[in-house]
Amino acid sequence: MSIAPREKMQQSKEESNRLLMPFSFSTEDLTSLDRFDSWREFVRPIFDVEPHSDGASYGTHCMTTWTVGELVFCQDSSPGLIYSRSPRRARMAADDHYHFYFQKRGSSWGSIDGGRRAGHLSEGLIGRVGLYTMAQPCHGELRNMEGFTVFVPRDSVGSLTGILDAQVNDAVPGAMGSLLSDYLLQVEHRLPELTQSEAAGVSRSILELIRACYADSREARE
Repeated sequence: MSIAPREKMQQSKEESNRLLMPFSFSTEDLTSLDRFDSWREFVRPIFDVEPHSDGASYGTHCMTTWTVGELVFCQDSSPGLIYSRSPRRARMAADDHYHFYFQKRGSSWGSIDGGRRAGHLSEGLIGRVGLYTMAQPCHGELRNMEGFTVFVPRDSVGSLTGILDAQVNDAVPGAMGSLLSDYLLQVEHRLPELTQSEAAGVSRSILELIRACYADSREARE
């Protein structure tokens, strides 16, 4: 039996007004001996991870992800680990994304192992958004970390890819970078209140802010 047009409209309205539903994963309920192995398996599709030798890595690791339009927000906290992304994994992965990371607390460093920025070392900056990429191998470590990542598909930024590729593993520059940090922090705070229809507009506004952050670099190239 087909659905009447009025019923279809009502169904569509209800779906658009539906709140975003996150996916969460935590090792909190596991024993300390099982926590890191569970986390290692969870992130294996993206990174290889190893614990720190001092035992700090065996605390609770948590991650919550939200689909916001064409972007993905990922909130995470970790007592610490050593990570790497091999060239083979970078080539084979289907997740060819940039990721913009906002660090709330902790310490981190990372190095790119290939591409135009090979060997470039960066340290995490609390309160600033850094630009990174899933398309290149890398390695690094983190301790007592809390923050969130916004994953952005490369095809969502169009002709900006060349500029972003040349500036990965660095903080997003200038006053516009600070505005992006402020806006992403507000969005992260409001994620539980966002509806499906609102998420699409938020996604577009984030992409426009990212383009504005690198407008000077684009004009210089042209």
